[in-house]
Amino acid sequence: MTKRNLNYTDRQRIVREDVDISVEKETGEPPEIIFNADLSLGDYSLPDDAAITVEAYRDHNRMRFDFGSVGEVQPPGDRKLTMFETQDAIKFRVLVTSQDDPIGLILAVADSIPLIVPSDTGDIREPLLPVRSADIGNRIFDIDFSGSGPGLVINSELETDWHSLVLTDSFATLAYPSIVREIFIQILLIDNFDGGNPDDWQTQWLNFAMEMPNIQEPSFGDEDRILIWISDVVDAFCRRLHLIRRFRNVERLEGEL
Repeated sequence: MTKRNLNYTDRQRIVREDVDISVEKETGEPPEIIFNADLSLGDYSLPDDAAITVEAYRDHNRMRFDFGSVGEVQPPGDRKLTMFETQDAIKFRVLVTSQDDPIGLILAVADSIPLIVPSDTGDIREPLLPVRSADIGNRIFDIDFSGSGPGLVINSELETDWHSLVLTDSFATLAYPSIVREIFIQILLIDNFDGGNPDDWQTQWLNFAMEMPNIQEPSFGDEDRILIWISDVVDAFCRRLHLIRRFRNVERLEGEL
C-alpha cells in the first residue's frame, strides 16, 4: 500500500500513481479531444459520499467535470475538452470535496497531472516539456514557467507547422541546449530547489539529468558548483542527442541547396 501524506490542513495528497488521465480519441477538424480518467481512491480515508471533480486547465482556461463520488465513481458521458484547440500542455487536477458540514471542504487533491497521449507505436508518453504556440512578439520560442512546470512556447506567427519545427535538427541543435540550461537555472538558482516530492516537476527534471552518464546529484545551495553542474548536464545532453553531428548534417544539406 502506498504511504499517504497529510499536509497541515489535513488535506490528503492523492499520489500520481493513483491518477491516470489519457486521451480516448482525437478526431475531426478542428480536433475533438475526449479524455478518460482512471482514479484509484480506495486506499485513502475518504467518505463514500465525497464528491469527485476532475478539472482540465491550461493557462487561464478551465473545464470541470463531475465524476460522481468516492463510493461510486461515475465518469460523465461528455468528456470533450472543447475549450482547448490542441492537447498540448493540458494539465489536470482532481478534487475530492466534502458533502457534509462544511460542505465543499477539499478533503484530497491531486494536481499537475499530465494528459497521457498514445504514441504512434501504441506506447504512452508523458512530455517533460510540453509544447504549445502563442503570440510571443518577435521571439521564435520562449520558456513559460507560469504553470505547473516549464513549457516550450513557439511563436504562433511563424508560417510553419510548430509541432514539426521542434523535432527538426535545425531547431534541436540551436535551441535545446539553451532551453535545458534555462530550466536548470530556474530550478536551482532562481527557485533554490533542494529536493522534494517525487511528483514535483523540478524533481522529474533532476531525475532526467541524472539519467545521463556521469551526472550525479547537484550540490544544492553551492552556486559555483551548481553552475558547473548545469554546464556538465548541458554538455551531456548535447552528447546524448549527437547535436554536433546533427548540426553538421544541417550545414551539409543547406550547402547542397
